[in-house]
Amino acid sequence: MSHEGRTPRQEIQALMQQDLYLLTPKEMADLFRRLIEKEGALEAYLEQSFNDPRNVAIASYYEKYFPNIVKQAIDRIFADKYGEAWSNSELPIALEQRFTADQLHFLFTNRLSIQPTFGCSHGCPFCGFDAVKGVRGHIAPQQLEALLLKYKDSINNFYQYPNSMIPYNYYTRLNFASDLGDYRGIDSSESLWTGAELYDMAKKYIKTSEIITRSEDEYWLNAVRKRNGMRTLDNATKKRLIEQEKRGKGIDYINMNIHGESNKPHDKGMGVSATDERSSTSLKSHSDVLLSPRGFYYLLKGHITNVSEGAPQGLVAVPIGSIERGPNAYSALTVGAKIKDVLGRYLVIIDRILGYEGLEWDDDLPEVYIFSADLNEPGKRVNYDGYTYQIAGITDIDLTPNKYLRKLRLVANNRTLLADLYEKYYQKRDTGIIERLAHEPTSIANLEKFKSYLPQHTDIDLSELNQKELEKYLLEQYRIFLITSQIQ
Repeated sequence: MSHEGRTPRQEIQALMQQDLYLLTPKEMADLFRRLIEKEGALEAYLEQSFNDPRNVAIASYYEKYFPNIVKQAIDRIFADKYGEAWSNSELPIALEQRFTADQLHFLFTNRLSIQPTFGCSHGCPFCGFDAVKGVRGHIAPQQLEALLLKYKDSINNFYQYPNSMIPYNYYTRLNFASDLGDYRGIDSSESLWTGAELYDMAKKYIKTSEIITRSEDEYWLNAVRKRNGMRTLDNATKKRLIEQEKRGKGIDYINMNIHGESNKPHDKGMGVSATDERSSTSLKSHSDVLLSPRGFYYLLKGHITNVSEGAPQGLVAVPIGSIERGPNAYSALTVGAKIKDVLGRYLVIIDRILGYEGLEWDDDLPEVYIFSADLNEPGKRVNYDGYTYQIAGITDIDLTPNKYLRKLRLVANNRTLLADLYEKYYQKRDTGIIERLAHEPTSIANLEKFKSYLPQHTDIDLSELNQKELEKYLLEQYRIFLITSQIQ
């Protein structure tokens, strides 16, 4: 008899029932090791498991942690099951067949990252997205353009960190975890696209984007520099940086994003070591919705843990599946449940969007909002432990997805209107409403804060007011702002 008193046949049958997306990287690696021991078991398992795109997504996300025989089987069976169908879909990875347009509009209001390639030329151990080394697969240019064209308004929505007065934009990062030069995409007319061309296309639709490279090649360094991108390094010593700067490739030449100083140990290729001092610190990564040629994920931020706990880079990858609906939609939510087990069933707000209704961010106890497929049903506020990635608290909220989307549009409209007024005051010194605000009992510098405050604290469309109504409303709100902000 073998594991837990089962026969070898029973043990294999038990292994075949496991969903990969419910496992940690270490548990997946152990499962594949046991399947390899039985001839044909690995292929049979993947054939069955990959009927669920969530299992494809998570196996691909952590593929760099598996032996070559497993990587090859994952790539081969993925190609057989999805290669042709996904290459012929309207949107990347056939998103339009898996989610409604309303659901995608909602999901894309989160901070969105895109990996145009599957795999990269480096496979850096510090990679927050755990990209596997070796490029094999890409998002087709026409599919990415179709997505950006259809959902640009959601992606471009303004957002505001609640404790900051600096306005940010939502943006898509064409996030090459490798060189910008890794991308070689073929469009529907059989034309070859480079990563630079893909990035330039996206800039037509998206207000801000980011790109990186690790290349030493002068062509790609120039391409990134011209687009205000970054060069990212791992284990970079000061001596190495000095030498690069002497060759015109250092800090003065291009923005540097340095991950490491002289030495950063890793645990057998499975992310940052859980035995060093950084096991108790966060990578300070962002929470994202991630789209790659293999999957669609929530990336939920916390602290670096070992591979057994599932966050070797300080992020838990949660493949997004069918969204729950109906009276029992939230039955899977329980205190103590692992977020990777349940959050992929819901529409989730994972960033500090708008600071709306008190959503806060704390590395030790992060918060998210979750919703069912009914866009008019109120959702839940969920806290999870930033070390164990287990649900720590669940609270009912009155926010619905549709209410949230309306709020986003309202904020964007009001921010634009207020920014226009603000610009008018500073450029022309008109004696209109903005100058009247400036003579309120406070410094003119507070107008900058008010410009960020107002869109998030009004429930009317300012563009519908006439001039007199607008002046009255702004003066009233400005005085409330001074009192609630305790500005003297």
